[in-house]
Amino acid sequence: MKILSRNEGIITNWEVYHNIHLIKTRENSLKGKANNEENKLNGKEEVVEGKEEQKKENVSNSDEDSRVPKELKMVRLFENKVYEYLLQTKIDTVSPQDVKKIGLAVKPYDLTKGETLQILNLRPKSVSALSVIVEEIADRLDSEQTEQLLEDIQI
Repeated sequence: MKILSRNEGIITNWEVYHNIHLIKTRENSLKGKANNEENKLNGKEEVVEGKEEQKKENVSNSDEDSRVPKELKMVRLFENKVYEYLLQTKIDTVSPQDVKKIGLAVKPYDLTKGETLQILNLRPKSVSALSVIVEEIADRLDSEQTEQLLEDIQI
Protein backbone atom coordinates (compact mmCIF):
# COMPACT_ATOMS: atom_id res chain seq x y z
CA MET A 1 0.00 0.00 0.00
CA LYS A 2 1.37 3.39 -0.97
CA ILE A 3 0.45 6.58 0.89
CA LEU A 4 -0.24 9.25 -1.69
CA SER A 5 -0.88 12.17 0.61
CA ARG A 6 0.17 12.27 4.24
CA ASN A 7 -1.59 14.57 6.66
CA GLU A 8 1.22 16.66 8.05
CA GLY A 9 -0.89 19.39 9.58
CA ILE A 10 -1.15 20.31 13.20
CA ILE A 11 -4.39 20.01 15.08
CA THR A 12 -5.85 21.88 18.01
CA ASN A 13 -6.73 20.49 21.42
CA TRP A 14 -10.37 21.02 20.48
CA GLU A 15 -10.01 18.75 17.43
CA VAL A 16 -8.32 16.08 19.56
CA TYR A 17 -11.07 16.35 22.19
CA HIS A 18 -13.82 16.27 19.57
CA ASN A 19 -12.43 13.14 17.88
CA ILE A 20 -11.88 11.25 21.14
CA HIS A 21 -15.38 12.25 22.25
CA LEU A 22 -16.84 10.91 18.99
CA ILE A 23 -14.97 7.62 19.42
CA LYS A 24 -16.15 7.27 23.03
CA THR A 25 -19.74 8.09 22.05
CA ARG A 26 -19.72 5.48 19.26
CA GLU A 27 -18.15 2.84 21.52
CA ASN A 28 -20.70 3.48 24.27
CA SER A 29 -23.53 3.38 21.76
CA LEU A 30 -22.29 0.10 20.31
CA LYS A 31 -21.77 -1.38 23.78
CA GLY A 32 -25.28 -0.35 24.78
CA LYS A 33 -26.79 -1.91 21.67
CA ALA A 34 -24.74 -5.09 22.14
CA ASN A 35 -25.75 -5.35 25.80
CA ASN A 36 -29.42 -4.79 24.94
CA GLU A 37 -29.32 -7.47 22.25
CA GLU A 38 -27.50 -9.90 24.55
CA ASN A 39 -29.99 -9.31 27.35
CA LYS A 40 -32.93 -9.84 24.97
CA LEU A 41 -31.43 -13.10 23.76
CA ASN A 42 -30.84 -14.25 27.34
CA GLY A 43 -34.31 -13.16 28.48
CA LYS A 44 -32.90 -10.74 31.03
CA GLU A 45 -35.50 -8.01 30.59
CA GLU A 46 -38.27 -7.32 33.00
CA VAL A 47 -41.18 -4.94 32.96
CA VAL A 48 -41.47 -2.61 35.93
CA GLU A 49 -44.50 -0.32 36.12
CA GLY A 50 -44.92 -0.39 32.36
CA LYS A 51 -41.28 0.47 31.64
CA GLU A 52 -38.74 -1.97 30.33
CA GLU A 53 -35.58 -2.06 32.40
CA GLN A 54 -32.57 -4.23 32.10
CA LYS A 55 -31.27 -6.09 35.11
CA LYS A 56 -27.87 -4.82 36.07
CA GLU A 57 -25.36 -7.52 36.66
CA ASN A 58 -21.94 -7.33 38.16
CA VAL A 59 -20.09 -8.77 35.23
CA SER A 60 -16.35 -8.84 35.49
CA ASN A 61 -14.50 -6.92 32.80
CA SER A 62 -11.73 -9.50 32.90
CA ASP A 63 -13.43 -11.64 30.21
CA GLU A 64 -13.73 -8.64 27.91
CA ASP A 65 -10.24 -7.37 28.76
CA SER A 66 -8.63 -10.73 27.98
CA ARG A 67 -9.87 -10.47 24.38
CA VAL A 68 -8.40 -6.99 23.82
CA PRO A 69 -4.82 -6.91 22.48
CA LYS A 70 -2.23 -5.33 24.75
CA GLU A 71 -1.45 -2.62 22.20
CA LEU A 72 -5.09 -1.58 22.03
CA LYS A 73 -5.26 -1.44 25.83
CA MET A 74 -2.29 0.93 25.81
CA VAL A 75 -3.89 3.11 23.14
CA ARG A 76 -7.10 3.27 25.17
CA LEU A 77 -5.15 4.16 28.32
CA PHE A 78 -3.35 6.95 26.47
CA GLU A 79 -6.64 8.11 24.93
CA ASN A 80 -8.30 8.26 28.35
CA LYS A 81 -5.41 10.23 29.88
CA VAL A 82 -5.49 12.76 27.03
CA TYR A 83 -9.29 13.02 27.31
CA GLU A 84 -9.08 13.63 31.09
CA TYR A 85 -6.45 16.33 30.57
CA LEU A 86 -8.52 18.06 27.90
CA LEU A 87 -11.60 18.03 30.13
CA GLN A 88 -9.54 19.79 32.82
CA THR A 89 -8.77 22.57 30.33
CA LYS A 90 -12.53 23.14 29.86
CA ILE A 91 -12.17 22.47 26.13
CA ASP A 92 -15.58 20.79 26.20
CA THR A 93 -17.15 24.24 26.64
CA VAL A 94 -15.70 25.46 23.34
CA SER A 95 -17.88 25.20 20.26
CA PRO A 96 -16.79 24.84 16.62
CA GLN A 97 -17.98 28.41 16.09
CA ASP A 98 -15.66 29.59 18.90
CA VAL A 99 -12.68 27.88 17.25
CA LYS A 100 -13.56 29.48 13.92
CA LYS A 101 -14.03 32.89 15.60
CA ILE A 102 -10.60 32.75 17.22
CA GLY A 103 -9.01 31.57 13.96
CA LEU A 104 -10.50 34.52 12.10
CA ALA A 105 -9.64 36.96 14.91
CA VAL A 106 -5.90 36.23 14.74
CA LYS A 107 -5.58 36.53 10.94
CA PRO A 108 -4.95 40.32 10.84
CA TYR A 109 -2.05 40.00 13.29
CA ASP A 110 0.19 37.91 11.03
CA LEU A 111 0.85 35.23 13.64
CA THR A 112 2.64 31.99 12.86
CA LYS A 113 0.76 28.68 12.73
CA GLY A 114 2.35 27.69 16.02
CA GLU A 115 1.31 30.92 17.73
CA THR A 116 -2.23 30.57 16.40
CA LEU A 117 -2.38 26.97 17.60
CA GLN A 118 -1.19 27.96 21.08
CA ILE A 119 -3.75 30.76 21.26
CA LEU A 120 -6.50 28.30 20.29
CA ASN A 121 -5.26 25.74 22.82
CA LEU A 122 -4.45 27.99 25.77
CA ARG A 123 -6.91 30.85 25.24
CA PRO A 124 -4.80 33.42 27.12
CA LYS A 125 -6.63 35.95 29.26
CA SER A 126 -3.80 38.40 30.01
CA VAL A 127 -1.09 40.30 28.17
CA SER A 128 1.58 38.38 30.04
CA ALA A 129 0.08 35.02 28.99
CA LEU A 130 -0.19 36.24 25.41
CA SER A 131 3.41 37.49 25.43
CA VAL A 132 4.61 33.98 26.29
CA ILE A 133 2.83 32.65 23.20
CA VAL A 134 3.60 35.39 20.65
CA GLU A 135 7.32 35.68 20.05
CA GLU A 136 8.68 39.25 20.30
CA ILE A 137 5.17 40.61 20.80
CA ALA A 138 6.40 44.10 21.73
CA ASP A 139 8.19 44.41 18.37
CA ARG A 140 5.31 43.02 16.33
CA LEU A 141 2.26 44.54 18.00
CA ASP A 142 1.76 47.81 19.82
CA SER A 143 -0.08 47.83 23.16
CA GLU A 144 -3.40 48.77 21.53
CA GLN A 145 -3.15 45.86 19.04
CA THR A 146 -2.20 43.49 21.87
CA GLU A 147 -5.24 44.51 23.91
CA GLN A 148 -7.46 44.23 20.84
CA LEU A 149 -6.11 40.75 20.08
CA LEU A 150 -6.80 39.66 23.67
CA GLU A 151 -10.33 41.01 23.41
CA ASP A 152 -10.91 39.33 20.02
CA ILE A 153 -9.88 35.85 21.20
CA GLN A 154 -12.07 35.73 24.30
CA ILE A 155 -15.02 33.36 24.03
